[in-house]
Amino acid sequence: MTEPAEIRTVGPGEAIPNDFVVPYCLDDRKLRIAIARVKDRLYAFDDLCTCAPEACPLSGVCSPGRRSCATATAPGSISPPAL
Repeated sequence: MTEPAEIRTVGPGEAIPNDFVVPYCLDDRKLRIAIARVKDRLYAFDDLCTCAPEACPLSGVCSPGRRSCATATAPGSISPPAL
């Protein structure tokens, strides 16, 4: 059985509007997560998508000329980090 996820504050929830995805780096864990707001609810998940031959961030912040899986299918805008 896996341990429950650690709960921590990474920034103000009000900074993320509906239908936006924002990446955050958890430096102490060397992990990048994404926070999404959908219908006024916040969701946190691993920001790495592995569905393409080369992994990309679900938050849509990719290298120039490359689209992420989320960019192609997200219902709203993809925003830059709100740090």
